[in-house]
Amino acid sequence: MKRVAISEIAEVNPRLPVSFRADEGRRVSFVAMADVSEGGFVATYRERRLQDVVKGYTYFGRGDVLSAKITPCMQNGKAAVTDPMPHEIGFGSTEFHVLRPGPEITGRYLFHMIWSPYYRRSAERSFTGTAGQQRVPTDFFERFKIPLPPLTEQNRIAGILDKANALRQKRQQALQLTEQFLRSTFLDMFGDPVTNPKGWPVRRLEEIAVVSRGKFTPRPRNDPRYYGGAYPFIQTGDLSNCTGVLRVWKQTLNDEGIAVSKMFPKGTIAIAIAANIGDTAILGFDAYATDSVVGIQVHADKAVAEYIEFWLRFQQQSLRDRAPETAQKNINLEILRPLATPAPPVELQRRFGSVVGRLDQLGQRHEASSRAADCLFHSLVQRAFRGEL
Repeated sequence: MKRVAISEIAEVNPRLPVSFRADEGRRVSFVAMADVSEGGFVATYRERRLQDVVKGYTYFGRGDVLSAKITPCMQNGKAAVTDPMPHEIGFGSTEFHVLRPGPEITGRYLFHMIWSPYYRRSAERSFTGTAGQQRVPTDFFERFKIPLPPLTEQNRIAGILDKANALRQKRQQALQLTEQFLRSTFLDMFGDPVTNPKGWPVRRLEEIAVVSRGKFTPRPRNDPRYYGGAYPFIQTGDLSNCTGVLRVWKQTLNDEGIAVSKMFPKGTIAIAIAANIGDTAILGFDAYATDSVVGIQVHADKAVAEYIEFWLRFQQQSLRDRAPETAQKNINLEILRPLATPAPPVELQRRFGSVVGRLDQLGQRHEASSRAADCLFHSLVQRAFRGEL
């Protein structure tokens, strides 16, 4: 199948036609980077006057394809087609590249080509600029080639990928609904954990749990002689976006590594005290932890792990606000141990833990289904990019 550079079949970063400039009071759509979902669509179209955005923002028209040019937004998949845009023209972040499909390519097909892992990897290799401010250069589109089937085939391929992606979105929404239900159940059973309207007795966290810090003393931390063994080793990144029980790990320690680390048993609540401060999870396995993770082991006669872990989620912003302003914000045991913790009857906490357990089983099925949908989608994208779909 013929492959062509994107710049051959799409206009890259088109200019605003002079005819539009005269009507300064005209209403136009506006899209900030935050308005573009990593799910591949514009979540919110705002409205502005032309005179307020004609300078200092990126112009695009209805049906154009937006693609983030800056790291990490590009790698995270911030891209979208603007075909449902309410106004004929729009403006947005200067960190967007704009691709206007020509007569040989459809917008949806072009979107899927630049939303693919192939595009992201290739674009990342072409970054220019310094760390943290790296961008995809405009001339990248002169080099990056995509398969170009006939328009009817493009519509068919885009339709298949749209349906597969919609399936992924539904699976992810199911997981979000489970989380919302659990939050609602918590509030119904225990009330607002900040104001404690039900008047539960309050205890210091250290009175109902052992609160201790992980450990990993070697410097540099990435010294390979400590890694690659049979013992799971968790760091703050493992807790990011985990809701509930942590079942997977990315790194392991060997015998030499565990000699300079600390082990927390299965069922321990792990909380990040640096980087993604306040992210939590209950360990689904025995694990060693770095010193940027604190383990909370509840006393079974005084508290239930599922209750404490969920209560801590409500404390996350407060914990982040209390982190000292240093080169890297962090909290410590002196902040966590004295935390004023509402202590409802343990039996009530156990009932909540039972609800969490049932929803966790449901969530595992949803996650497995979501992973299957992801695999299907990425497989289809690979085939489309090879011209085999």
